[in-house]
Amino acid sequence: RNKRQIFYFDDFLGSNYFEAIENKKDSHVTKFIERIRNDKSKRFLLTSRTNIFYSGIHHSSIFANKNIKKDEFILKIDALNDLEKGKILYNHIWFNDLKKEFIDEIYRNKRYLNIIEHKNFNPRLIEFITNVGRINVDANEFSPFISNTLDNPKDIWEHCFNTQSNSFIRNLVLLIVFNGSKMTEGELRTSYDKLISIENLTNPTNTDKRFNSTVKLATQSFLNRHMTDDSVSYSLFHPSIADYIINEYCNDKSKLIALYRSLLSIESLRTLKDLTSNGAISKTSYTDILETLFSKNFDDKHSYNYLIFICHALSGDHTKEDQIAKILNLIISKPKAIDDLTPLICLLEDFGPKISNYCFLFKTFKVRLLRYDELRHVLEFTTRNKINCPKLSSELKKQVHDYLLKELHPFHVDTEDSLYTSTGYDGEEKTELNSDLLNARVSCLFEEELSDLLSDIPIDLGIDTTEMAEDLNLNFDAMFNHQMGYSSKSDDDHFSNLVHSPMVDDINDLFERT
Repeated sequence: RNKRQIFYFDDFLGSNYFEAIENKKDSHVTKFIERIRNDKSKRFLLTSRTNIFYSGIHHSSIFANKNIKKDEFILKIDALNDLEKGKILYNHIWFNDLKKEFIDEIYRNKRYLNIIEHKNFNPRLIEFITNVGRINVDANEFSPFISNTLDNPKDIWEHCFNTQSNSFIRNLVLLIVFNGSKMTEGELRTSYDKLISIENLTNPTNTDKRFNSTVKLATQSFLNRHMTDDSVSYSLFHPSIADYIINEYCNDKSKLIALYRSLLSIESLRTLKDLTSNGAISKTSYTDILETLFSKNFDDKHSYNYLIFICHALSGDHTKEDQIAKILNLIISKPKAIDDLTPLICLLEDFGPKISNYCFLFKTFKVRLLRYDELRHVLEFTTRNKINCPKLSSELKKQVHDYLLKELHPFHVDTEDSLYTSTGYDGEEKTELNSDLLNARVSCLFEEELSDLLSDIPIDLGIDTTEMAEDLNLNFDAMFNHQMGYSSKSDDDHFSNLVHSPMVDDINDLFERT
């Protein structure tokens, strides 16, 4: 406490905001923000790519409720000075293990200055042009390659995608892009075969259209292949591939319909929604795609998550009431785990048949911990409909109990007021913990969390927060290390202001070879 500290969390949402939210990063981050918000000796810096950050805000009620967007700072490329750009280039050169002859080309006649000062300078392009292991150029062609890439960044993938590939390879890459940039091999194979069938693609040039041959070629240029002990998956070689494809194909409604008819995953529908929210796909195309999926792809062979998403998206169309009710009856009669209960609850409110037994609900979530917004929706639904189901009540009580335990991370508990100093027989002083005082503090924190969760919901789950506090086994040693064991660097080290100079001499000093 009272030490000047900076906490830095790089790429805090990662590349998949849904995984971040499922792993409750949103909750832990906002808890930590709340803890240090009023502490003038602390700073908490988090970074994320803009599109992922805004999607995370859109899908996380916790981020939205805590209004973390008001503290955002967008760093644009044109805000970087030349020295900062030079450091980006320098790091990519040395950490990408470029061979000496390629580095020599960048240093020749101080060409690094031309790269740094180029109007299209972008960290993604710098990462691309310094990863020569994936770019088939010789050292003597490296300088023209860099210039062409910076002059025409779109041409990186336009030429490769349209000239150096075929329709079958392009379809593989398109499927992965519109599925959220990642697919398992089994999913990709199934979707690829379906797309080939829908488009009735032929191979007049004797191109081998078999999946194994096509994916092998695609992996050499557009895809990464990931292997684990029990699975194989594919992702894009570089995010800029998705940028190019989205720009090129989002106005091609017939192609989008064929792609989404072939993709069977909830990830594809989430990607479709995000692209529409971002303005890449028009709302008219979005509705037309969903209408097509509803009419052509709608049967009980799909996952409940897939069916619920489409039903909820089209719930305003009363001509679909019978079909939606049929899907709800299927879920009620054969309940299974569901990833997001919020749209299901909305559908049950609007379209649900008269339900005599709500016990099916607990089977939709008993294998996982519900997110904050889901838990509130289920609690509101059960209270509003006066549901009396012992199994459901018991599971909800367990959910709330586990939610509170998950929320009360050790780092959220300030133990300083619960510590006291004692003197041992050897005369040495040591710090000890007043367990009763700490339990009272933890109990209050539980009570605050419970009150926040159940706000405006008239329900008594019979949860004893005092008993929870007594049973909670926190790792206080780790907590003390966090709160008391920081390194003893001076305040100036933590809060020194870096003065960046855009002068060429500074850049030359940075790139000086020893």
